[in-house]
Amino acid sequence: MLTPEQEKEIRKSIEDKPPDQLKMPYVLWTREAVRELIERKYSIRIDIRTVGE
Repeated sequence: MLTPEQEKEIRKSIEDKPPDQLKMPYVLWTREAVRELIERKYSIRIDIRTVGE
């Protein structure tokens, strides 16, 4: 669903900062938090099961 470049950017965001520093209501990265990050950055809604893959 994401391009390789988008995946790389999401991965970097996850590695660089915890979700609360990105003004998200999570302390740790969960699939739900990653899903919300993707939706915020790219306006792409991904199924929660797909985020884990």
